[in-house]
Amino acid sequence: MNAKEIKKAVESGKQVYWKNTDYEVKKGKYDWFLKHKPSGNLVGLYYIGGLGHEILNEEEHEFFVKGLITKLPESIKSVDDAKVFLLALHENGESYDPDALSFDIDWISVRPSIEELNHLNTLMDQIWSLNEVPELFDPHGYLLDLINH
Repeated sequence: MNAKEIKKAVESGKQVYWKNTDYEVKKGKYDWFLKHKPSGNLVGLYYIGGLGHEILNEEEHEFFVKGLITKLPESIKSVDDAKVFLLALHENGESYDPDALSFDIDWISVRPSIEELNHLNTLMDQIWSLNEVPELFDPHGYLLDLINH
């Protein structure tokens, strides 16, 4: 995530972390910080480089949004439910093959618990069994653009 993406995510109410959930991105009154939650210490998120560009003090690939995995619906009974769920996961940076097991996913966010992984597998099975599933995936099983559906 670059500085712009990080700030947008935080401003939209998402929790953004660096490396692990001990380091959370926080917006101060005049600046942005990484807060080390156990100690409360703050470090600047970025510095201003040449031409006024915001340059992160840490590597872009080390930032992540806390997963939506803890907000899993109880069940998915319609294509509309599936679209909302899959779009939320996609916007969180997660990507799923409908017939893959969640245990095999390289999670970019905090790895879910075994219970959450089992529940996610159940939800994906429910999506895959919907009659209208071709509306969601192309012939190779890739998720289509859900915004336009």
